[in-house]
Amino acid sequence: MTLIRKAVANGLLPGVKIIVAFYLTRLILNSIGPVNFNVLKEVMALLSMTWVLQLGLNSYLTRRLPSLFKNGDERGQREIVSTVAFFYKSLAVLILLFGTVCVLFYVDDQNYKYAYFVCVVAYFFSTALSHQKAVLSSRQDFELIAKLEISSYLIFAAAMYVVCSYYDDYRYVFAISVVPIILPQLFMLVTLRKEAPVSMKLFSLSILKDSIKYSYANVLFTGAVLLITQMSFVFIVRILDTNQATGYVLAYQLITVYSSVVVLMLATLKPEYSKVYDSREILDNTIKKNVTIALLVLSLTYYSLLFAFIDDVILLWIGSDKYSVGRAELALLMIYNILYVMVYSEYIYLSSVDRHRHFGLGFFVLSVAASAFILLFVKDAKHILILVDIVAFSALMGARVVIKNSKKVVA
Repeated sequence: MTLIRKAVANGLLPGVKIIVAFYLTRLILNSIGPVNFNVLKEVMALLSMTWVLQLGLNSYLTRRLPSLFKNGDERGQREIVSTVAFFYKSLAVLILLFGTVCVLFYVDDQNYKYAYFVCVVAYFFSTALSHQKAVLSSRQDFELIAKLEISSYLIFAAAMYVVCSYYDDYRYVFAISVVPIILPQLFMLVTLRKEAPVSMKLFSLSILKDSIKYSYANVLFTGAVLLITQMSFVFIVRILDTNQATGYVLAYQLITVYSSVVVLMLATLKPEYSKVYDSREILDNTIKKNVTIALLVLSLTYYSLLFAFIDDVILLWIGSDKYSVGRAELALLMIYNILYVMVYSEYIYLSSVDRHRHFGLGFFVLSVAASAFILLFVKDAKHILILVDIVAFSALMGARVVIKNSKKVVA
């Protein structure tokens, strides 16, 4: 029963996020108009890439703290938490300073300037306090995390409804949009207020080095995905005219809701892969093959139906038929998401059998090169998506090569 409750707690939050996001999209779009709607989505996509910085050391916390809790090593707990907390507070200050300078000197449009500043402040707080969720996760307080984050999203939804219904000002909408980023961290801060405070005196350089060594591969892989995905999204939204860009944003939301859910499901396979790997000298990958087949069938079914009826879905959802997306762009975006799901499936497998480090680095270098090439030379939405698909396909083939060459894996 405990395992079932934990599974429900883990799955409930994404479900609430999806429902709230779909409900509020129409409300926000009709309130602030397509121009400001696109600005908001573009800015939040760009700055959400800072999330990858929160991933690394926090994953180390969730790995190391449980054993320290079990052994009753209070000093060890405080050392590791203090080290990670100090690192993230320092990183948050850098984000705030760098972001503020960029907003003041490199952003001219007032709407963009306001949106960027609001998001920079939000990610400053989010990064500075991000270790708190890792502490709760390491204690397996998943129900508490779900309650705090769901409460935050419901408060966010209520506030956004009031602002969109009665104030109709894009500045208020932009400000409320970052509530889900800040509020859960504040709730967790109150929850953990009785804990022993972190101290700079307990900062350990050896722990910091160990945490970076442990987490860098996951950071590189996630950074590669976020970089190529979010940068291409931003470039395409800027290239298309207003209504086409809005149509692309809406289609993107419909397409990625599936891939996001599937990625969460795939993450649960890692312990199973690891158990098999630890118990055998030769790892039979029959499970992985079955997962691959299931992913292909589900992905092709979902995206085929969405491709056929997307105009009707957007009309029913938004209440307007003026936001359309080109069929070529739609197909290319769907292909990328299918490839992304397949790449993530391979990565989960590789990380489970400890063969993921060089792959993560290679994928990151490829994403950086592709993003730079797009920024400098590509000015057409279809060409951007073709290049993104090539990157994803190359990553998939690279993962397959790593698996094939692994001595502990047999086809």
